Amino acid sequence: MEGLQEMRDAEKPGERFAYKEYISDEAKAFLADLAEKEKAKKASAKEALTQA
Repeated sequence: MEGLQEMRDAEKPGERFAYKEYISDEAKAFLADLAEKEKAKKASAKEALTQA
């Protein structure tokens, strides 16, 4: 039971049941790739508007 007490002591007050989001490395890479594609798409659309 002392391990449980150590866990409780390590927590900040009010954060015991706080939502924590876990994301895998593969998902991080996928989201980064998706963001990069979206950024490129916006840049090309902006460039098309300035040339028109």
